[in-house]
Formats: sequence, structure tokens, C-alpha cells
Amino acid sequence: MPQLNKRKPWRMLSLGMAALLAISVLAACTKQADENKVKDEPKDNSKVVVTYKGGTITENEFNQEISMMKFLYPEYEAALASDQVREQIVKQEVVYKLLAAKADDKAKEQGAKEGNEQLEQYKKSVGEDKFKTFLSDKKLTEQGVKDYFTRVMTVINSETNKVTDDQLKQEFEKNKDQFTTATVRHVLINFEDPKTKKQRKKRIPSSWPKK
Repeated sequence: MPQLNKRKPWRMLSLGMAALLAISVLAACTKQADENKVKDEPKDNSKVVVTYKGGTITENEFNQEISMMKFLYPEYEAALASDQVREQIVKQEVVYKLLAAKADDKAKEQGAKEGNEQLEQYKKSVGEDKFKTFLSDKKLTEQGVKDYFTRVMTVINSETNKVTDDQLKQEFEKNKDQFTTATVRHVLINFEDPKTKKQRKKRIPSSWPKK
């Protein structure tokens, strides 16, 4: 996967912290799934698999998210069959949707710019032909991949702009191990197998804090 634009390690923490906060609220939101009726039928007409305050995720949307994970992290494809991992991914998808919806225009504009840069960097790293093959194999579109990168970068820009460098640096230094784990666990996928830990670290963008 292409590396995210280089930033100070502690500035990446705000995304992890925001994700943790959003996930803590997620349980309360999803408990209302049976009580709240979806007024508008999903455009793709597939069944709704998650209802949260402010929106829904359909089966097709979730399958697209799984395909995106397989596309970006092919070495973890087997793990994506795990119910635990799939539950973590759907929580991640809800978190990003919630945070992206709250982003201001500046964060969205910057997210779109950086999302496009990430897409072009990825295409350049694997080559145009291989990129198209990857898309075909995973039943994805180039626009879908671009939208995914844009959403991620929008959230990063939105959340990191809400706190100062000094505040994040202080929190990072006080709780370095805790935040490193939280960032990997809640922003990507929860893989606990110690046998893959070394390999996983190589796949984590170099701009993220490491133990």
C-alpha cells in the first residue's frame, strides 16, 4: 500500500483517539437498529447490515469494504474470513463515515487532493496494467479506490487539525505504547498473531508511530 504523506508521528494519534471515541459510541447507536426504520431504501437494494445514528451500511457496501481490504492488504486475505476481523472492519467503516461527514470544507478539499495523490502513487508503484488487473480481480473500480483514499485522508486532515502538535506530542510521549496499539488496532484491522507482527510493521506507513 502506498505510504501516507509524511507527518509528525504524534499528529497521527488524533485519528486513533477519534476512532476510539467513535467506536465507544457505536454500540449505543447500533442498539437502536431494531427501533429505527430506514426511511429510504438503499440505492443498491441490498439488505442493511448495520444501522447507526446518521446512516446505514448495506451488504454491498460492506462487501466493497472487504474487497478494498483484500486489494490493499492481500497478505491478510485469509484473515478477512474471520468474524472478529469482519466485525472490526464494519466498525472501522462506520467510524470513518461518521468522522468524514463531520469534516469541514477545508479538510474535505485537502482530503480529495491527498486522496488523489495516494491513488496516483499506488498506480505508479504497481504499474498501470497490474493496477487494472487488481481492480478486476477484486471487482473494484478506480473511482471506488479513489473515494476510499479520499475518505481516509479527509478524516486524517479533519481530526489532526482539531488539536495542536504540542498537545498530541505530550499525549504520545506519556502513553506511547497504548496509542501505538490503538492506532494499529482501530484505524486498520485487528491482527493479534505475533507471527505476523514483524511483517505487519513493514506494511504500516512509516509516518505512523512504532514501538
